[in-house]
Amino acid sequence: MPAVPALDNTLGAMLLGAQLSLILYGFGLHQFYRYLRLYPSDIFFLKAIVWAVMTLDTCHTVLSIIMCYHYMVQNYDNPGSLQQTHWTVNISVLFLGLTTVVSQSFYARRVYLVGKRYRIIVAIAAAYLVVVLGLTIAGVIVGFQTPDVVEFLSKFNWLASTCFGSTVFVDVLLTGTLIFALWRSRTGIRQTDSVLDLLMVYAINTGLLTSVVGLLVFIFSLATPKNFIYLSITFVDNKLYANSVLAALNSRQRLSAQITQSPALELDTIGQTSRMRSVLATNGTGEVPVIFPKPSHSSKAGSLSFARSAHDDADHSDVEKNEARDVTDPEADGGQ
Repeated sequence: MPAVPALDNTLGAMLLGAQLSLILYGFGLHQFYRYLRLYPSDIFFLKAIVWAVMTLDTCHTVLSIIMCYHYMVQNYDNPGSLQQTHWTVNISVLFLGLTTVVSQSFYARRVYLVGKRYRIIVAIAAAYLVVVLGLTIAGVIVGFQTPDVVEFLSKFNWLASTCFGSTVFVDVLLTGTLIFALWRSRTGIRQTDSVLDLLMVYAINTGLLTSVVGLLVFIFSLATPKNFIYLSITFVDNKLYANSVLAALNSRQRLSAQITQSPALELDTIGQTSRMRSVLATNGTGEVPVIFPKPSHSSKAGSLSFARSAHDDADHSDVEKNEARDVTDPEADGGQ
């Protein structure tokens, strides 16, 4: 009978990761439900992102349950099973990679809409996402061809570490670019800069947690590749990507309300304020940070005008249709 491996960093880590991921999956379902209620008129791209992320996350959750059942129930008295990769491990890695690529596509589009000068960053991020997807598919194929865990880790662990490292790089690149773009838009006017500070906090909150957890996965894949610690963290990482995208989308109306109620928005007329609130909440892009406050050179001191992209103008008809709903909807500010 083979020696019993340590259970705390194998089955124990897997169990804890799966349990925590189930909690986060529940949060994700709640966010998904709120999105369907609050934003039925979103553009097709955002709806496709949401449905894709939620479908992939659900499949990953089912696979984690089957994985735990295989190792902890069907093979509870067979420690040698830990030396063999179950098919759910390989497929769950595939769904993790797909979730990462879809989620990062959402964030890449957000940076793309900021301005042309940042689109080279988007191109770099897209190239790295292609690398991540390619390494994920290669890892799955090699995993099926090399079911022995020890052999796989001795020969192909670089696939996992490179993939996780690339993911962290894209996270930091996109979040950092968005924060930099907001920072460059600062004018020195206190009221204006307070709005930009709020948008920067928004950008940090949507990218920081996934970056930190992704960095942990990368570190543990290098430091402890022969146990299940980094595998268990990927369970959580997958859920955080799904939750961060949904939370970013669901926070649009609340964020727009905070901005338009700020003293910084001393616009000339109530109509301008109402229109700005509609653009922020329902312009179809789903990206509040696309709109940067700038000092108005034609209006009185202290008032602000806002630059709008051509994409916003194209969606102006949708804005007008949804403006009345934003005012009358009791959940317009994100409440239940």
